[in-house]
Amino acid sequence: DSLPVFDAALPAFSFYNFFRENRFVGADRVGDANQLTAAVTSRFLHANGVEQGRVSLGQVSYFSGQRVNLPAGTVNQTRSDLIGEVSARLGQAWYLRTGLQWDSKQHDTRKSSLYVHYRPAGDRIVNLGYRYSDNFLTGAAEPEELADISAQWPLTARWTGVARWNYSLPESRTVQAYTGLQYTSCCWAVRVAARRRLQVDGSVNTSALFEFDLSGLAKMGEAEEAPLQQGRFIFE
Repeated sequence: DSLPVFDAALPAFSFYNFFRENRFVGADRVGDANQLTAAVTSRFLHANGVEQGRVSLGQVSYFSGQRVNLPAGTVNQTRSDLIGEVSARLGQAWYLRTGLQWDSKQHDTRKSSLYVHYRPAGDRIVNLGYRYSDNFLTGAAEPEELADISAQWPLTARWTGVARWNYSLPESRTVQAYTGLQYTSCCWAVRVAARRRLQVDGSVNTSALFEFDLSGLAKMGEAEEAPLQQGRFIFE
């Protein structure tokens, strides 16, 4: 606990992060893992091998208290929240994904999400979603409910447009919005975007983002998560 924290963080608890060897990201903390992670997944396949649906459910059982934490302290719990995910192909280009984090002790929903994806081709997508997080996770006075809309669509052979909008339903205000353009060639890419984000103190920050990417080598600058990444759990 006395070691400084530079880039270590605790990622969101989800089925995607369920089986991480280290529950932290970054090199400043290595989590003690005297635990057993168990999950089950059922997949529904079409006769041609295409996945039509997937249902997953899992939980972590702890055999001792977790002594490595951010912030420092010991967490004593015998089991984690239940994590469940369902994804389904609704048609040729339509997909559904929903997730739930359930506190079995308090019998309460900690986090849930529902997304509908329209993806007619591999390089174009429109996402429509709803996300809920209770105040136990967010630390806020009220639960968080967000509408999430994003899209990525080719404009020409080399130019692609991207946009995303997060809207708080209880507060009736925009939490984050950005729009940008991406130019891609055979071995490099440039991405620029304008972003507007609501800060913790209630102020609004407006910024411009830039990223220069040498394919296969390195990236320079900051960029938002591509809308295509939001559908990666279904299409991988």
